[in-house]
Amino acid sequence: MTDKFVSRADILVKEKNGWHLYEVKSSTDIKPEHISDLRFQVIVFREFGVNIKKIFLIHINKDYTYSERKGLEIRKFLTTEDVTDIVTDNQDNEIKHMRKAHKILTSKIEPKPAVLKRKFKYPMSEKMEEYYWKGIPDYSIYDISGITPKKLAALEARGIMKIKDVPDNFPLSANQMNQVIMTKEKRIKVNKKLLAKEFEKFKFPIWFFDYEALQLAIPIIDGLHPWEQLPMQYSLYKLDKKEKLTHYEFLYQGKKNPLPGLLKTMKKQLGEKGTVFSWNASFEKSRNKEMAELMPKYRNFLLGVNRRTYDIMQIFKNIYRDYRFKGSSSLKVVLPVLVPSLSYNVLQIHGGEETLNALYDLFFGYDKNPAKTRKHLLEYCKLDTLAMVEIYEYLKKKIQL
Repeated sequence: MTDKFVSRADILVKEKNGWHLYEVKSSTDIKPEHISDLRFQVIVFREFGVNIKKIFLIHINKDYTYSERKGLEIRKFLTTEDVTDIVTDNQDNEIKHMRKAHKILTSKIEPKPAVLKRKFKYPMSEKMEEYYWKGIPDYSIYDISGITPKKLAALEARGIMKIKDVPDNFPLSANQMNQVIMTKEKRIKVNKKLLAKEFEKFKFPIWFFDYEALQLAIPIIDGLHPWEQLPMQYSLYKLDKKEKLTHYEFLYQGKKNPLPGLLKTMKKQLGEKGTVFSWNASFEKSRNKEMAELMPKYRNFLLGVNRRTYDIMQIFKNIYRDYRFKGSSSLKVVLPVLVPSLSYNVLQIHGGEETLNALYDLFFGYDKNPAKTRKHLLEYCKLDTLAMVEIYEYLKKKIQL
């Protein structure tokens, strides 16, 4: 601890030539923020009087494959890299950042950023998000898809905050300008011919499918890699030619490999015929490919499902565009516009991060009320697929109009 800063090392080892500092990260590679973190630590330690001679970063080996027979092989699972040279380089710049940060944190005046960030690496709390966007109008310039901080700053400098006030000659990409024009005119664009052609591809029975998966740094089943996703749950709707709708679902119970039970049930329910709808289908298709490697017995079935899979999200990128989507094709953006009667807000679990935490607690036995958590997980996953059913029906009516 110095007069302005506090630093805590993950591991500090005294060797013959002096102190060696080790930073441990759960990522599979070295990132720029890791180097900045280590520079901060070294600067504070040296200012305190502890001379750091060597600096190492320990992270996960992405090529590691878990074996239940061998157990977790720590020295293969982790990789240690000497980053002394890169950390000790450019420390003057880091010191400037540290001084600036200290000045901001100890100031009595709240700093006002010139331009707000559209997205953050990690989600903000609800209250923080509400405060952060306070005063920003609906359909603001921050809703323009892919807009750069430089262009946002240029618009703010001219006092422009709403999309409808963006000048027609402002330099934006064709897609961005199209979004601006659509918002100004409150336009909805539907290419019914293309939509009808897409519907001609679909074969009954039509399935609506969604996975929820556990993602762990430390793999827990044979053949799994670090951070590889492990499906634990799915929801499945079946729509037959007579428009009869049937719902199936699966949520793993236990502490062993969930895949045998999940795939056995899934194969029995999903079969080998009909179009399979998923939203942002690359997620489901990637899980199927991974499971095909882990469970060769189901390889043909899983790859067959991938060949039958249709990504319904693509319709909202190319065929159906609505200014109220704000340039997004996310299910949670499209659903309230097209099917306002369905809402995630009434659920106890609202999104991916909450789902992951609930699956984790359930799997490892940390949940104090597992029956209640199971109910909430099933409700959330079911809504993901029911949303696709309702959107499919909505699009079908559009063609018939």
